[in-house]
Amino acid sequence: MTTTATPETIMDRVTAMRVMLEVHHTGSAVVAVLPMEEAELRQQQVHEAARAAGFPLRCLIEPA
Repeated sequence: MTTTATPETIMDRVTAMRVMLEVHHTGSAVVAVLPMEEAELRQQQVHEAARAAGFPLRCLIEPA
């Protein structure tokens, strides 16, 4: 399942850099707090995009 990214679903570069550095330094980061159904969809999108790009990125959903 592939969806088209919209401006609402794309982080700005500064936020993306902050999240990337937080993951690099601490091993994890909170990216968003979403309803479960939307979180599951976004998790699937992240895994598919990472796999297609050859990145070993893992996205976990934790209850709020």
